[in-house]
Parts: sequence; structure tokens; C-alpha cells
Amino acid sequence: MIAVGLIFVLLILYLLKIDFIKRCMRFRKIIDFSYKLPGPPLAELAKKAHKEKVLPWLMECRQKYGERFVIWFGKDLVFFLTQPEDIKVVLSSQEVISKSGNYRVIKPWLGEGLLTSTGAKWQKNRKLLTPAFHFNILKQFQVVMEDCSDILVRKFSEVANVKSVDIYPFITLYALDVICETAMGH
Repeated sequence: MIAVGLIFVLLILYLLKIDFIKRCMRFRKIIDFSYKLPGPPLAELAKKAHKEKVLPWLMECRQKYGERFVIWFGKDLVFFLTQPEDIKVVLSSQEVISKSGNYRVIKPWLGEGLLTSTGAKWQKNRKLLTPAFHFNILKQFQVVMEDCSDILVRKFSEVANVKSVDIYPFITLYALDVICETAMGH
């Protein structure tokens, strides 16, 4: 009986080793592929990892490496596209619609929805949601969006003379205002 248990454990260890080797080989291919693409070395990201330095650094990367470049964020190779035509190709592609493994972190909190699902489930959810964003439906909310945009512009004008401004809180509040106004009314 012990021999059967030992064989079972060895088989499991062997399968785990095979899986690990496959993952390493796949990761090695990604690393080799990344060397063919323009982008900063990993050490440069570590120097610029401070929140207030990231955006200016990304703009420097755009100037230095061109319209398309890659950056390693930990174990993830992230592609940066700056031209609308390139972004359109990626977003309209039906080839790669799977999510990064990073989405697993928010899946327990958000559940299996449009943001976290992949494949056929994502396509089904997307088809259900797409009509809600049709131009004619969004046109109904134009006045609300314009009113919220006016508020956003006023907030920006209050900090117009400041050398550097983190716009994230402004944009977050703007998005929240638009969502609340359109969902619940004035």
C-alpha cells in the first residue's frame, strides 16, 4: 500500500515538474521575444517606480522608443501602443481575448463579469452589454456628460498655475459624477 502511495506522489511530482518546465519554456520565449522589441531595461523601471514619476517616464519612453514599446512589470510584459490605429487593431481583434493572470486578484471581489471573464463567456457578456453603449442611447446622456465636464474644467482651472498635477482624483470624481448622474438622474 505504501508503494502505491509513493508511486502516486512521484507521479504527481513528475507532472508538476513537467508543468513547471513548460511554464519556464513559455516564459523564456516571452523573454526572447521581448529582446526584439524596443523598450527600457528592467532596472530602469525600478528607478522610476514612484507614482509621481511614472507618467513622465512613460512619456520619455514614448519619445525614446517610439510609438510601440514594451515594459516589464514584474513577470508581465506590457505592450504600450500610442497610435489610435494600433489600439483599434488590438481592441477589435478576436484572436486574443483572454485576460492577464492579474485579473484573478479581483475576480473574488467582482465575480465573473465582463471585466474578469474570458473566451465565450466574455463574448456573451459583451454582446449583452454592447447595445447599452449604442450612440443613440449615449446621446441621451450628452447633457449630463457636458455638465460634469464643465465641473471638471472648473476644477482643472483651479490648479492651472501649478507646475505638476495628479489628474487621477479629478478624473475619478468626474467618472463617478457621470455614472451617478446618468444612473440616478439630477
